[in-house]
Amino acid sequence: MSKKILILSGSPRKGGNSDILCDEFMRGAQDAGHTVEKIFVRDQKMTCNLGEQRHVLVADARMCLC
Repeated sequence: MSKKILILSGSPRKGGNSDILCDEFMRGAQDAGHTVEKIFVRDQKMTCNLGEQRHVLVADARMCLC
């Protein structure tokens, strides 16, 4: 049974060790017949609402916990 898999890569460097690990996992899942999408978290603009304050963060070393 085919699954849809989403990989959220938090690696700060494209081509770094964590990114390579994500790629290998992705290749294995695709070889097994699954549909895989990889998103680089660092490239995403994220928003977070904390009460009356609104914080907009660009994914890097900072975190916004909601």
